[in-house]
Amino acid sequence: MRLFWSTLLISISNFNFGFNTGVIAGVILLITEDFPQLASPLWSGLFAGSILLGGITGALVSFPAADLMGRRKTLLYTNLFYLAGPVLCSVTPPCPADASTATFVALLGMLLVTRYLTGIGVGVTCALANLYVSEISPAKKRGALGGIAPLMGTLGIVSSYIACALLPLTGLSWRFVVLVPVLPALLQLYCKSYLCESPRWLLMTNQ
Repeated sequence: MRLFWSTLLISISNFNFGFNTGVIAGVILLITEDFPQLASPLWSGLFAGSILLGGITGALVSFPAADLMGRRKTLLYTNLFYLAGPVLCSVTPPCPADASTATFVALLGMLLVTRYLTGIGVGVTCALANLYVSEISPAKKRGALGGIAPLMGTLGIVSSYIACALLPLTGLSWRFVVLVPVLPALLQLYCKSYLCESPRWLLMTNQ
């Protein structure tokens, strides 16, 4: 039973990965009230794509970190990025259409950094969640348990679309929808004692 709960709890990271990736589709339509400059394909593309740059960074550091700290601890640390990114994004001050270039660059830079931070969590999750599940699962259950994380990722994407569709079309609503992943991240941290460490990593480190 603990094996199932470990798999389900670690798959919360996949839910956040899916939600944070998919939510931009709705946010980009709503955020222009606070950031009219993002109506430009160039700036909106940078805003939407910054999470991918963070994903590259997260994927690159994930395996060295997982070998050093363990799969469980590394995946738990992704919640710091799933908390910091959305919270900072939601409190970014609006940028008026007549703002100076320096103000626009500063506020846009803050938005890009928040999505980049979220992307680091996404990259680590993509690289390690299924690895963790495969290493804690016995051969007979590996296929069934291995399907939970991708399912949760898909549910995260679908949930982000539903959340955006249900929100009123106001400039304030996007700030609430980007905060949704904070709750799953806090839940995973609260339940971290149910997560077992990878037996393979324990063998690798002679524990």
